[in-house]
Amino acid sequence: MKTSGTKTSFLTAALTTLLLASPLVFANHHGEKSEHRGHPDICEKYEQHQGKAHYAKREERMEKRFEWMAERLNLSAGQRETWDQMHAEMKAERAEKKAQWHEKMQARCEGDNE
Repeated sequence: MKTSGTKTSFLTAALTTLLLASPLVFANHHGEKSEHRGHPDICEKYEQHQGKAHYAKREERMEKRFEWMAERLNLSAGQRETWDQMHAEMKAERAEKKAQWHEKMQARCEGDNE
């Protein structure tokens, strides 16, 4: 199938233009930074201790699951000690990340109130 040079050039230019313009179309997809990506009530939920910030039930389920796994593996005393140390380290890391997240949320919500 033969195509003219003009037609090919036009199609190439059109595709290039579309590809170059696509980031501009989606540039402000998430809105202003103060809107928190479409969640204006996020600070209210945080201050009322709702949502992902407060999940004590999940932590309890995780602890039960770790205990169940340890029993299921029939660990010796030494292995159980190592197991407990590993999970204590993981729990400390999660607590540190959670504290950092809480600091970030406090700063974000204080910035909105100003």
